[in-house]
Amino acid sequence: MFQMDTQRELSVDAVRAAIGTELRVLRARQDLSREQVVEATGISLSAIRRLEKGLRDLDIPQLIALADVLQTTPAAFMEAVQNALTRAGE
Repeated sequence: MFQMDTQRELSVDAVRAAIGTELRVLRARQDLSREQVVEATGISLSAIRRLEKGLRDLDIPQLIALADVLQTTPAAFMEAVQNALTRAGE
């Protein structure tokens, strides 16, 4: 049972890291600072920082707000995260 918990924790860490990477990539692509994202979404600067560092879970309202500002859709964002996780697992 301990091994399953460890695998789950690693999986959560991998998902958080992939989300953080995708946020940074999209923010850079749009040439937006963290502060501009904060202003446009209402998500706190500390939350944005923690999301980008893979230290925090992304909730659905945040996903929707971020996708709008980053000119993508929640589905496309999560598909990019899934693709990154699939590539990492190969």
